[in-house]
Amino acid sequence: MALVCLIVSKVALVAVPFFYRDMIDHLSRTQGVWVTLPWGILLIYGSTRLASTFFSEIRDSVFVPVEQRAIRHLSLTVFKHLHTLSLRFHLDRKTGHLTQIIDRGTRGIEMFFRFFVFNLCPTLVEFILVIVLVSLLYHGVFSVILVLTLGGYVWVTFRISAWRVGLMRQTNAASNQNSARAVDSLINYTTVQYFGHKEAEAASFDTFLEDYETKAKKNKLSLCFLNLSQSVILCIGIVCVMGFGCLQVIQGHMTVGDFVLITTFMLQAYMPLHILGFSYRETRQALMDMDDLFQLLTVQPEITDPPHPLPLTRPQGRVVFDNVSFAYERERSILNGVSFVIEPGQTVAIVGPSGAGKSTLVSLLFRFFDPVAGCVQVDGIDLRNLTLTSFRSLISVIPQDTPLFNDTLYNNIAYGNLHATRKEVLNATHQAALLPFVEKLPQGFETLVGERGLKLSGGEKQRVAIARALLKNPKIFV
Repeated sequence: MALVCLIVSKVALVAVPFFYRDMIDHLSRTQGVWVTLPWGILLIYGSTRLASTFFSEIRDSVFVPVEQRAIRHLSLTVFKHLHTLSLRFHLDRKTGHLTQIIDRGTRGIEMFFRFFVFNLCPTLVEFILVIVLVSLLYHGVFSVILVLTLGGYVWVTFRISAWRVGLMRQTNAASNQNSARAVDSLINYTTVQYFGHKEAEAASFDTFLEDYETKAKKNKLSLCFLNLSQSVILCIGIVCVMGFGCLQVIQGHMTVGDFVLITTFMLQAYMPLHILGFSYRETRQALMDMDDLFQLLTVQPEITDPPHPLPLTRPQGRVVFDNVSFAYERERSILNGVSFVIEPGQTVAIVGPSGAGKSTLVSLLFRFFDPVAGCVQVDGIDLRNLTLTSFRSLISVIPQDTPLFNDTLYNNIAYGNLHATRKEVLNATHQAALLPFVEKLPQGFETLVGERGLKLSGGEKQRVAIARALLKNPKIFV
């Protein structure tokens, strides 16, 4: 429907100058303007111009739901995909970089529809339609000038824009680095304050800003050069058309109305060409941004569910590490042939120096990674033969570092079981010895904990984590 409205709008736009020509020719042949005013032509002229605008707006309003649904669908797809990727991927990526890619990629989809589908293509169609009409109705020289101008404009636009792509990519990369560095520093706000490194952080961030400034300046200067080159070609084309049109009128081959028609066609066709260059640049930028986004979708998760998972019936929580070896990198081995059994109801402490692999054991139990040798079993079944959801639902983890969502205290605790009743949340809070603290707060459970729980003390965050873990009612507690 949007494309039909687009075609009608462009046909009406191309028809407008013909009625403009007829009015001028009619008036130039008569003297009593008010007596012989061409009311019919005037009415058709106004109606055609209005129709062009009307169908253009209808096109936009019809396509808005399609465009926004596409953006929503892709954003959700990428978001879900990122949560399926392995911990290794997220350890290697910077949060600020990822958010920049998603933000620019989804915005790129909107730009692609707006500039390519509804601007770049229609402008080229309109120009071709104008060239065909001019070649059929007037001297062939006009068509030659139009074709040469369009060809020169497109050639210059594409050549310079192709050169600018590299500059835009460098600017994008620098922008991603800026965002990643800023987010990294702000997330570690307390660490910066502890060590008094505000100036050092600012200086470090400024080096990224300086790099972005240099690349952005080159990008902007290249844009100025492109705009100037396009304007020169358009001015030459318009001057040539008007000059030859004047000769045609003087020689009697054209009327004044025909001259106005030709120049109106030129101006009407060339005006979108200014947008054509902008549209082409925006389309290229949108495609690059979308490409970065789609690249995320090509990343395959390292840890996946087996094609034929085994059922985990009546889970007891028996954990077995059977001759497990693991290394994050080939040259740095963490675990070598580790074996132990934890029976249901049994409490086991794993003790060792920093870097011995204690946290790694937890990551393997939760299957953030797979061992390079041996296997981890729950209730006698290798984790690789179970779905991630089935055995992870049995495990609650209280990590050393307890990042919380920037939400209320209640919602952070209830995250342990989204279907829990308020009574169950209160019970878990009581078991974690957190209830007295909550009751002293003016807003109680509705207190916002801040980003990563920074409004709470370390001990309070730990108790929130304990309450959340208890609410999950696990078979295995870490």
